[in-house]
Amino acid sequence: GFEGETLVITKPASNATIVIGSGGAGGAAGNNNGSNGSDTTWSDGTNAFTFGGGKGGTGAVAAANGQVALPGGIASSTGSVYGSSEVGQAGRFFSVASPPTIYNGAGATGKKGSGGAPGLSNTAGNAATGFSAGGAGGAVYNSSTDRAGGNGADGYIIVHEYF
Repeated sequence: GFEGETLVITKPASNATIVIGSGGAGGAAGNNNGSNGSDTTWSDGTNAFTFGGGKGGTGAVAAANGQVALPGGIASSTGSVYGSSEVGQAGRFFSVASPPTIYNGAGATGKKGSGGAPGLSNTAGNAATGFSAGGAGGAVYNSSTDRAGGNGADGYIIVHEYF
């Protein structure tokens, strides 16, 4: 998802509503897309910020010649926030070996989390670890058995107060 920072010059209200977004679910085995992660938000009556959840990857059906699914897209934000969002890697197909080797695409990595690690042919995608990172895609070659994508990690908020 989106990882950002903001500087609040005015003192926030004594109470804030914080919602930590959940990581998106990896696509189920088959031609099924991963779901988007939900937004992480902060609202204190004076200030409001939204850090967008990560975008789910595109699924593909198992095929004898291999299929490459697309990674999720860039997340967004609202409010006076600056930061970035990473995109996971697409799967890779190497046809030199016999049988060829397929690597599933690694999930996007963030400042506080690691994207799902890439795996080899005919494996489900690995889940992300930590916070604000994406799951890896599944990999299939020369098999009719579809593989699921890995789940993304939840968002986070860190608050620093200076007086």
